[in-house]
Amino acid sequence: MTAARCTAAILAALATGLVWIDLLASKSSATDLPFIKAVLGGAMLMSPMFLALSRYPTGLMRFAVFVLVTLPTAMLCFALVGGEPALKHWPLTVAALASALAILMLTELDGRDPMPAACFPLGAFLFSVMLTVIGDPISPVGWPEGLELTTRTPVHLALTVLAGVVTAALIIAATRRSISTRATSLLRALIGLLPLLGFTGTILGIIQTLTALPNVFVGGGADPAALAPVLAGLSTAFETTLIGLVAAVCAGFALAVLQSALSGDQA
Repeated sequence: MTAARCTAAILAALATGLVWIDLLASKSSATDLPFIKAVLGGAMLMSPMFLALSRYPTGLMRFAVFVLVTLPTAMLCFALVGGEPALKHWPLTVAALASALAILMLTELDGRDPMPAACFPLGAFLFSVMLTVIGDPISPVGWPEGLELTTRTPVHLALTVLAGVVTAALIIAATRRSISTRATSLLRALIGLLPLLGFTGTILGIIQTLTALPNVFVGGGADPAALAPVLAGLSTAFETTLIGLVAAVCAGFALAVLQSALSGDQA
């Protein structure tokens, strides 16, 4: 096995170990671990072995890469969605970064496009770092309003995570100084999802508003206390639309600039 492939396996083993550290640190003993988390951690344990023993085109390698893409990404996102401080789950954050680096190294060795595989764990890593920077008490930014905005509803969270994945894809393309047709199609699809998610939040916010509106006039008069869910629904509707549109415009502009710069380099 080459040194580069051995390094990729070591990075995958690091990700595996950090996932288990986070699982064990979150419980008083290993026997307290839920069954599903134990299964996920066990799947992570197999990926370094597969990376060390197999070649990328084989089924074992594909399974190992799939594990490295999905498990650290999903576990980190679920941990952050739970509302706990981002720094509490630093092992999962580092595991997502290690998984992304391992995938990048393996795909480069085999002459394959690292997207979409690498951009998801790297996007989860960026998402975690962003939440830490804007909301953690020890952060110099200390912007709790920004943290509350990005995690207010599942739609807000989905928009933030998707923006992190798009940013990761742009970073990978800029670092490699090349972007394939497949990667461009992926990026355009992800960017197109941003306003659609925003409009989904708009619909859900309007539904929430209409559902809560009759309670305002219970008893024949207006109840000011009942206006809170109405205003919350309107806030969700307008915020998600704005976030989705702004993120899509910024990401689309960044993709156009990147393609122009890369085409100029190739010329």
